[in-house]
Amino acid sequence: MTYKELYTKYKTEALNLGLEDSAIKLLITELSNFSFTEFYLNFDKKVPEERLKKIANAINKYLLEKVPVQYILGYTYFYGLKLNVNKSVLIPRRETEELVDYVINENKITKPKILDIGTGSGAIAIALKANIESNVTAVDISDAALEVAKENARKNNLEINFIKSDIFENVKGRYDIIVSNPPYIAKEEIVAELVYLNEPHLALYAEADGLYYYDKILK
Repeated sequence: MTYKELYTKYKTEALNLGLEDSAIKLLITELSNFSFTEFYLNFDKKVPEERLKKIANAINKYLLEKVPVQYILGYTYFYGLKLNVNKSVLIPRRETEELVDYVINENKITKPKILDIGTGSGAIAIALKANIESNVTAVDISDAALEVAKENARKNNLEINFIKSDIFENVKGRYDIIVSNPPYIAKEEIVAELVYLNEPHLALYAEADGLYYYDKILK
């Protein structure tokens, strides 16, 4: 089977199931160590047997078991950084990159003290530390999430102070910038099946119509 045949076969299956065909391309390229350009350059070449099995197993996890691609791979890319992810943390979204952009562009303080509340995978804290000369503290209530965040900071050679804390509970001192992407979905709201079945509900849902953490942080 060629890469073109492989992609066409599973792309069709994904679309028939109402799933994103871009996920198929991502799994094939990542598990083949291809860039997207290399993927198309190799379109008519045969997929090695062992690689074919590995890719097929991964794609079936996505199609049949409804596991997000990022959890299958064990990593994702955020703001140009490679970050580990598992079911203990939310998968960082592109919209969150816009928040990072905003903080970087609006910051006028030299070496600001930054606090990231509900850090999850550490995506925001790590991206800010990588792009602003700063002192960054990141907090989360989940031990499992903090382990992922700490590993991501280590992998990217960045020094960040991680604290287990329910919002400000264990946080001391003052900060120049406080940033957060907290749980914001109302408990009765329906979310995509892929999200509901896999991502941690602790990081998704909030009381008070999804506004609970916003109120707590702003107070």
